[in-house]
Amino acid sequence: MTSSAPNVLTLCVDTNLLVEFVSLDDIPWRTLDAAVDAVRIIVPTKVGQEMDSHKTKSGRLRRRAIEFSQISQRMESSPDGCVILRNSDPKVTIEFGPLFRLSQLDGDQFDLDDPDNRIVAEVLAIKLNVPETAFLTDDSLPRRLARQAGIPVIRPESSWRRPEGPHERDVEVAELKRELGAQPELRIHIPKIDEKEFIAVHGKSDSIEQVCADLFEEAVLELNPKVSRSSLIQRHGYDAPVRQSLYNLPIGPVGYFREGLSDAQLEQYDSEYKAFVRKTKKVASNLHEFFAWFRHATYLNIDVSNEGDRFAERVLVEAEIAGNFGFLPSNTILNFLDKSLEAPEPPEPNSLLPPIHSQRFNSKAALTTRRVDIFHEHDVPDNSRNTKRVSWRCEEFRQDAKFSLGVLIVSNDPAATGQLKVSVNSAVLAKKEQQSRPLRSQKLLLPAGPNYFLNQLSNVPKSYRALFKSKLEAHLAMK
Repeated sequence: MTSSAPNVLTLCVDTNLLVEFVSLDDIPWRTLDAAVDAVRIIVPTKVGQEMDSHKTKSGRLRRRAIEFSQISQRMESSPDGCVILRNSDPKVTIEFGPLFRLSQLDGDQFDLDDPDNRIVAEVLAIKLNVPETAFLTDDSLPRRLARQAGIPVIRPESSWRRPEGPHERDVEVAELKRELGAQPELRIHIPKIDEKEFIAVHGKSDSIEQVCADLFEEAVLELNPKVSRSSLIQRHGYDAPVRQSLYNLPIGPVGYFREGLSDAQLEQYDSEYKAFVRKTKKVASNLHEFFAWFRHATYLNIDVSNEGDRFAERVLVEAEIAGNFGFLPSNTILNFLDKSLEAPEPPEPNSLLPPIHSQRFNSKAALTTRRVDIFHEHDVPDNSRNTKRVSWRCEEFRQDAKFSLGVLIVSNDPAATGQLKVSVNSAVLAKKEQQSRPLRSQKLLLPAGPNYFLNQLSNVPKSYRALFKSKLEAHLAMK
């Protein structure tokens, strides 16, 4: 009775398998094929060359190269060029693939000067002689090249990876940090809007979704409710009798005051609040117009943080803009909206006394020093739209502190392209931290809807921002 032929798994291995994963004799090969009797590993010549080159490296790469060199010497000393790594369960052998001339490799399909292409070209040539060969690799480019060439690809199990400690470079950096002592670590983040790689400087929308106008109007009026006539009278009294003094001045029982509110005051408040409601409705209906006041405009928050373990001294953040774009004062749109949405103050009893202010209070306010632990504007934009550089300064940027610095980017060119570059530096750091992002004018084709306004919340006055945001999000959640 003859026994069946052994089930042999033939694999060409990539360099990453020899570097990143456990040794070949320790891999649980049966996870690939429970019935496998033997695993035949073929090492392409280019893989062997790459492993040899790692012997001059340091740390992990050098250790892996030395381990492979020991196996390589055994293969070279073996009569058939084959070394047994494991005798059973399953049996594992390793050997070098043939030495190929360039003319024997497919130079039309592969770029033979590229290491990944060269390895896959060798695997394809090996497969012509050993048809059952598969390619074992964890790197994406070799996998794609192999599949394109019709070579079966097997990806190693993630559990096969070596349980590595920290990388030698990280250990070296940590040691240098200990030698230097506590240091600041400044970081910049320019947020992505709609997950785009560029910053879209939005153009004017032709219309607004009515629901957005309604929700903004609701937010403004909810936060500025009208005080009822009865509440005002209950609070201040109503047109109390007034005695005439010797000099014909209206005085009350407590001095130079007129007690209570007059009909004229209450009617004037009614009239002013009705005008405020009408203006709020008009602003809400044209909110998209305010946001695109300068044809193309986008408000952007630049996030700056200190992730180190020491405060940074004399920190300067600079934002520069290239192309047909410019900066305007970041509160330009906010000021337009704030002035348009000024709610009338409820009336109070008239007083003949001047406002209770004193030179002492004013002097104290004037003498207040600026805080050293927050950012202040250093180079500020003017109203010409031609400002290309703005900056902020902080004298003591403390560890774990984060700030959002706002910029208003505008353009009159519907086809403008450019770039925003932001850098941060400190007196104790020699190297600047920099980040840049492309800019592009973009026409807003659709009516301005909830998502548009959620992305433009920084242009909404702060007093209304949170409530308007919650109303927009609640509306989107119901859709």
